[in-house]
Amino acid sequence: MHRVIFNRTRLDLTLEPETPWLVKSGDKGAALLRPELPDLRFMRTNLGGTETVLVPGSSLKGVVRSAAERVLRSVGLPCCDPLDHDGRCQKEASDKGDAIARNSATSRGEAHPMAAVHRMLCLGCRTFGSQAIASRVAFADALPASDRDRERANATEVRSGVSIDRRTGGPAKGRLFESEVVTGGRFAARIHMHNFELWQLALLGIVFQDMNDGFVRIGSAKSRGLGRVRVRWGRLQWEQVARGDGLEKVCGVGSLDAQVRNAYGLHETHGVTAPKPLRPAPLGRAFELKGEEVERFLDTLVDEAWASLVASASKRGGAVA
Repeated sequence: MHRVIFNRTRLDLTLEPETPWLVKSGDKGAALLRPELPDLRFMRTNLGGTETVLVPGSSLKGVVRSAAERVLRSVGLPCCDPLDHDGRCQKEASDKGDAIARNSATSRGEAHPMAAVHRMLCLGCRTFGSQAIASRVAFADALPASDRDRERANATEVRSGVSIDRRTGGPAKGRLFESEVVTGGRFAARIHMHNFELWQLALLGIVFQDMNDGFVRIGSAKSRGLGRVRVRWGRLQWEQVARGDGLEKVCGVGSLDAQVRNAYGLHETHGVTAPKPLRPAPLGRAFELKGEEVERFLDTLVDEAWASLVASASKRGGAVA
């Protein structure tokens, strides 16, 4: 399914800290080489010869995936624990994928040899990937949005903390530590999706709305007040292949190619009217949204495509095609 592009979109957004936040660098050797630095430092990279703080795409994807999995389980949709290596998605699907890779004759004889692997995966792994299948969502590193934002973001603060002695209830002797936190600046993030269904884009909208409401936080020490950010939408660029039905509407990948849909058992999503006329594009048709238009479009997907998925799964007792 990933060999052909059916639809794709690019989401541009900014993350603004509403409270201080800390995405730890994990560089344990820095404290030994430079003892004057805080014990817990913010993640950094060298950009254009200048060092700057950043939020890695892997960190952002981890937060979004974890929150999305909680949403899926909360409404009764199938979602595994990706850290459970004995779970169905991690074990059976991986074994099936290895068997297909070894048996090249079988792979040539089937129109879609990985379809069996795809059907074995939960909705979380179908969206964010697993050891058996690639992700449909890619997260870029979030960097300061401008020179002014870079200056503000790198003007970090150092906070002192101390571990609590569980026996006395007071500060533990010798357990003082320092944390470096970012308090300002805007971080520009970008998300790419391809060959996705409408409910998967709606799921991202739900997670980022939870982030704005404070239910999802980023980084370390979230239970101690850190990590709350405000998501502001910048631009959504949508492109889909002009074939099959639904050209006048925005459709899920299932509506564009019946053979792929049937092979992969994709949930049939109904078309959502495009908020702007589809225009010619290299792969077919495209449109673009900005600012509040993006938020309204995601709300529409939640009300229609996401609600349709949940309703169809309820009728099947939690199963999804």
